[in-house]
Amino acid sequence: MVVHQLSPSVLVRSAFCKEAIEEMKEKGCQQYLDFASGYDSFAYYYQNQMHVFEIDKKEVIEDKRQRCKDVDIENIQFLSIDLSQENWINTLLQSDYQEDQLSISSMLGLSYYLTKDEFKKMLKQLSKYLLKGSHLVFDYPSIQESKETKINEMLAKEADESMKAKYSFAELKEILNQCHLTIIQHENHQTVTEKYISNYNVYYKDDPIKAPEGVCYCVVEK
Repeated sequence: MVVHQLSPSVLVRSAFCKEAIEEMKEKGCQQYLDFASGYDSFAYYYQNQMHVFEIDKKEVIEDKRQRCKDVDIENIQFLSIDLSQENWINTLLQSDYQEDQLSISSMLGLSYYLTKDEFKKMLKQLSKYLLKGSHLVFDYPSIQESKETKINEMLAKEADESMKAKYSFAELKEILNQCHLTIIQHENHQTVTEKYISNYNVYYKDDPIKAPEGVCYCVVEK
């Protein structure tokens, strides 16, 4: 379960996101918005290089801060936000976030747990306050059914969560167009497996792993 179901999903999307962040850093980007940050540790890697905003529900943020109370934290701002609420953007705008600066936003694992309408509203609200040239990176469940996606749905249900949406590429593109966002990179399970896992599989030929089918990875630009 860990090796073939959980690890590939998390590792692939993390590698995909890190690549997108590094590319934006080269363009002078100084703001990293980590939506649904959970227990992600990217913030602590980038805290001396960028201003990081960790964004999640209040109970998650409070628990994470408690767990990290003995960790040196610099340049990280924790924001308790429920993204399904209409006025969530106000909390971001009242923080140290700078609308006139480039930013990169990660939304890993988020699209699964918002309805299509909630996801669209969130993107539309955020897009209004992004400087042109800013990027967003996220993964999303496609309408393609697979054994892995069915297992993920089962695991989510066991954790009292439910996967609320799946998208076709055409549907996602239309939503993004309405939010004034343009797709600049799009990958499926085959391309990310080749890109991020192929070297591992060379050394572990008897037990190869692959990215989960039915999940796609996307970078969009304002």
